[in-house]
Amino acid sequence: MSPSIKPVFVALIAAVAGACASVKPAPKARTSEEIIQRIETVAQEDFSPEQADVAMALRVFARAYQDAHKYSVAEPLYQKALTIQEAVAPEDHDAMAQTLRDLISLYRAEKRWTAAEPLMERYISLAEKYPGQNNYKILQDLQEFAMFYEQDQQYAKAEPLLRRALALSRTGRSGESGMATMLIDRLTRTLQAEGKTADAEELFKETLAAQEKAFGETSPRLIFTLQRYAQLLRELGKTDEADRLTSRVQELASQSRIQSQSSTNSPPEGIRKIPFQRAE
Repeated sequence: MSPSIKPVFVALIAAVAGACASVKPAPKARTSEEIIQRIETVAQEDFSPEQADVAMALRVFARAYQDAHKYSVAEPLYQKALTIQEAVAPEDHDAMAQTLRDLISLYRAEKRWTAAEPLMERYISLAEKYPGQNNYKILQDLQEFAMFYEQDQQYAKAEPLLRRALALSRTGRSGESGMATMLIDRLTRTLQAEGKTADAEELFKETLAAQEKAFGETSPRLIFTLQRYAQLLRELGKTDEADRLTSRVQELASQSRIQSQSSTNSPPEGIRKIPFQRAE
């Protein structure tokens, strides 16, 4: 940040802080137009109001009003911030993504799915194209957006989001992380809710094969997938296949207990076990 901009930036933050303080606990009846005018008046002291810092200030104001449930005031502030970012700082993907995310959360609070959908797709595409250093955050957002649809029983819209999250979770070293296992479980439940039982069964087959390759066929890490796969097969009436998987789960669980007991009872490597001697 250049020295000439810094004082105005600080002034903007001060203005934001003052407004936010007035928002809680009882918001004053300021309109979004009045707030925008206040920020731009401060900004015009040194530079054009059409600046990224102004957008940031607008977003902070919007968030404060959203937290106070004044959605009709918050929405145009987010929209104004997004317009500025698109015009003067299109390369600042993180800032734009945050504004999109906040506006989506507002629409979610209002259950305005139609308004949220195009922004959700735009946010996800932006985050995937410019992931930065935090892929995990994108993965979390994909899951959260999928939950929007799951709560509204729009499983066909949740499915592609969960698939994108699953693909992202599989880019780690093992290829089958704990997060991937959880997502597979969610995705199979979504597929079942859609009536796509064949797709759910195929997903379990692929998952089991991938986990066996990553961890070995005798790894206890297979137990959860085997249990859920067996449950699905039982629901499909494939009891013989389900029983075989259940028997395998029991074997793996038994082996895991034996290994755990052996590890607990064995002294640490390099330490000789001294026999107990009764005191005379």
